Amino acid sequence: MIINLSALRRGARVVALGGCLLAGASTTATLAEAREANYQLYKELEGERKIIGPLVGHVTDTTASIWAYAGPRTTPLILEIEELESKRRSADGEQGPPQKLRLDATPNADEHHAVEFHVTGLKPETRYAFAVRLAEEEDSAEAGLFATAPVAGEG
Repeated sequence: MIINLSALRRGARVVALGGCLLAGASTTATLAEAREANYQLYKELEGERKIIGPLVGHVTDTTASIWAYAGPRTTPLILEIEELESKRRSADGEQGPPQKLRLDATPNADEHHAVEFHVTGLKPETRYAFAVRLAEEEDSAEAGLFATAPVAGEG
């Protein structure tokens, strides 16, 4: 989304709603009015694309947050992560098999059907590939990459 900075300087309001930034002139909706988003605005969900995102949020040396939106569905979303490469070796010099993780989450209408996966147990200084998909549709996957940070105080 592109936000017009000159409109912000003129006093336009920007509101975070369900993981989306909404910019408006000077109108303010009540919480009840803003409770449910207008899902017809999300044309990306029509056709072949089933998921908006995923977006990688805060990443530490052992954790990552990944956000996705699949429209007003109650179908679970599945996150699959696989280790690609690590800059760190274990004490014995062996790396072992690549780390693989699988999480699922069900969209919640109270959070406008957005899902945030909180991934823990990752390895520091490691690159990961991931995909988010709908539980019932294997071909709905949207993929991405991220890397964890070095351990605090090292590097």
